[in-house]
Amino acid sequence: MRHVILGSDTTLGSSILRVLVSIGNQEIVCCNPDGIIPTDVPTTNITTFNVDIRNIKMLEAILQEGDILYNAQVFDDENVISQDFDELHVLGLENLLKIDRKSTRLNSSHTDISRMPSSA
Repeated sequence: MRHVILGSDTTLGSSILRVLVSIGNQEIVCCNPDGIIPTDVPTTNITTFNVDIRNIKMLEAILQEGDILYNAQVFDDENVISQDFDELHVLGLENLLKIDRKSTRLNSSHTDISRMPSSA
């Protein structure tokens, strides 16, 4: 089972990443448009990918059945209001739902989507 953080470069995503790293023994996949993680986080058991949730083919290439998914790929700059904002949130969510439906049809199971651990 992998923990997949979409938007590991955002404030929310990097916070989730730090919690998962602190728990230890987790396979973590970090996905964001730049493919980077915060420099203060040890990279053991972390795989990074350049992924934009607006691109469904990128998501399909990364996500696997059984992944625990954290969607933190959001604009966290409240001064930015643009079409990109709508595309990131709406199209990104639509893509995640499409992938979940495909997984359900093909494998008779839903993608495991969980909340951040309560120790956060």
